[in-house]
Amino acid sequence: MGGPREDFNQFALERVYVTVRGPVAPRTAFRVTTDVFQAGDGNGWAVRMKYAYLDYALTRGRWATRLRAGMLQTVAIEHQETYWPRWLGPVAIDRHGFFQSADAGVALSTTLPATMGDVYVHAVNGTGYTRREVDRFKDFAARMSLTPFARRATGLLASTSLSAWIYEGATAGTLGALQRDRWGLHGAIDGTRLTLAADHSRRTDETENQAIAPGSIGFVRSQAAEVTSAFAIVRPFGRAADRRKPPFGMVGRYDRVDQSVATGDEFHYLLGGAIYAINARLALSLNYQEQLGGLQAAPFRGMFANVVLDF
Repeated sequence: MGGPREDFNQFALERVYVTVRGPVAPRTAFRVTTDVFQAGDGNGWAVRMKYAYLDYALTRGRWATRLRAGMLQTVAIEHQETYWPRWLGPVAIDRHGFFQSADAGVALSTTLPATMGDVYVHAVNGTGYTRREVDRFKDFAARMSLTPFARRATGLLASTSLSAWIYEGATAGTLGALQRDRWGLHGAIDGTRLTLAADHSRRTDETENQAIAPGSIGFVRSQAAEVTSAFAIVRPFGRAADRRKPPFGMVGRYDRVDQSVATGDEFHYLLGGAIYAINARLALSLNYQEQLGGLQAAPFRGMFANVVLDF
């Protein structure tokens, strides 16, 4: 919007993920995913670890429980990405900085009996997968996802998923721990012709203002922010009896971000366009995106052509 970059355009290879996974011993498996990304102007490409963990099956059957250790999934982002096409951009809590999608630590996942859902808990550093640990504090989180109609209904209702998650963290301050807490609610349905999802999340962060004069005491400032997001993917040319999703779809998403609940500093993010899956591995999208409003968010609007290849 405006300025010297008003007519800016580019070709960009945003990410290349390479995943290797497999068994290493009875009940034990591993996963390694590298993230190849452009490090900046003149710096070429860099490789960093996105996921790198061991997965051990503690129990099997009705209450199947797995233990993971290493660089692993955080509490909610990967779950939400099962409904949203990640190659169009991050989900709301990832895009707007609640936490990163991976972090180093340990996690437990349990599948609930009768296909009722799953529970995921973790303890992680809290710095994400792009930075090393910087203090002694750890972040703890838990998510419960329920699929209450999976065995009691058919069609679109059977795909209903309802989730709640909480994230309790801290960072180091000169006078002690500073609050870094989040929570959220998420609901989705995922059929062959229609995918709908909505979520609402809130974060509270404390920052420490350093003392100005020698001998004086600084003060702690608390700020709350909220994100409400919803999206729909409509595939109009499918049939009710289809078991596979039709290749053509229309996608729309709206994020409302309140960067400061106290001051009402808000902005919105909007995406709308079309998706076409050429085959099971290759898909493309033409879409419009904009981000407007807010004192801290950089505004933009533009047309995007996205291509994804899974192999």
